[in-house]
Amino acid sequence: AVVDSLVLPGREIDRVRILATARGGHVAVGELSFNSDRGDASSDGTLEFDRADWLRYAARGTGPVREVWRGATMNLEVRPRSLDVAYWADPQLPAGHFGYVTADLDVEGSTHRPRARGTVDVRSFPAEPFFLPALAGEIAVDSMGVTLSRGRLDLGGPEATVQARLPLRVSLTGPARFLENEGVRVEILTPEDMDLAGLPELWPDLRRTSGEGTLYFVAEGDPRAPELSGRVVIRDGEVQLRGWSEWLRDLEVEGQFSDQSLTLYRIEAREGAKGRINAVGSVRFDGLLPDDIALDVEADRVLISSVPDLKAVGSGNDIRLRLERPTPGAPRVPTVTGSFVVDKAVYTGAFESDPASAAELGPNATPPWMARLRIRMVDQVRISNAITELRVAGAVDFVRDTQGTRIRGEVSIPSGRISIVGTNFRINQG
Repeated sequence: AVVDSLVLPGREIDRVRILATARGGHVAVGELSFNSDRGDASSDGTLEFDRADWLRYAARGTGPVREVWRGATMNLEVRPRSLDVAYWADPQLPAGHFGYVTADLDVEGSTHRPRARGTVDVRSFPAEPFFLPALAGEIAVDSMGVTLSRGRLDLGGPEATVQARLPLRVSLTGPARFLENEGVRVEILTPEDMDLAGLPELWPDLRRTSGEGTLYFVAEGDPRAPELSGRVVIRDGEVQLRGWSEWLRDLEVEGQFSDQSLTLYRIEAREGAKGRINAVGSVRFDGLLPDDIALDVEADRVLISSVPDLKAVGSGNDIRLRLERPTPGAPRVPTVTGSFVVDKAVYTGAFESDPASAAELGPNATPPWMARLRIRMVDQVRISNAITELRVAGAVDFVRDTQGTRIRGEVSIPSGRISIVGTNFRINQG
């Protein structure tokens, strides 16, 4: 039988082809396949139902169909191709929520507790904050869970080896569930001195990267809070975050996994012409994936250029950088807090005053990062645009959040000029 344009609750299938023979409860499937814009699949083999009148009984409605399926056993070869798993599991989920699966599987046993073995290739899998281009390997499913062996994880070019055991009981008659008192184990190992140029494909918060690195990652225990171990090393690296114009170069990183976090005990880098950065910090994990990142930074004569029309050189020894969500469900953005001494700066953009609050003053445009900084300026700070030429000193609070940019504080003007309605005024002191 061939069915075109089959519509199921929340799903559409372009074409279904069924070639099978039945004798009582035994069904020999020569071909069962479907095609859709959310992937294709085909299978063949045998099904055994626990009642000879299964077809007549199933025709009574959804409840009988489920009952017949729960009592079935199978011996099938199953071949999904680029299948959007989320669409078939729950059409309310975003497209590609679980990636796109291609596999060749031998499936047997009951539909309630099936066994499977074969190969699997998952593409474009979002694992926030990462995006995994491809994960492939040999998979086995049994009553004790799911095992991935000889796995290969695409890291933007280079591949890491992956071994995993998940205590996840799979069922074709209901939701999968984790087995109580059974632990997870995941092991990821990259080649030594792996090329880091492809990391932005894996981590969208990165704009550009280079250098060499090594990762050894092991997670064991409770799937919700596994114990972590391993290490991470970066040598001779360069990193630029998305939305930032600053580059970190000659980057050296050493870190150790333990408990549910990654401790970064050495971060050294250069930035700008003469800038140096030293930092320590941690990456907190939520299950198997990193969550918030917190760094304590000492910066000496670094170049700040992410604010439009601003070039500044400054230092700070109590700067804290976090990668966090400004509001629940929002994308993570970098947030900088602490105090900063500006040794030299030039701002050439325009300013707009908010008439509702004369204390609020902000540039016309702001980059996608957040800040709460106490900034102290020396007298080499200059504002230079079409109507203003000022030297300023003093201290201000700089805030950039979801409400915009705000600058509050007191400044002195040792010298300068300002143009009002075409007339230039020289400022001796202000």
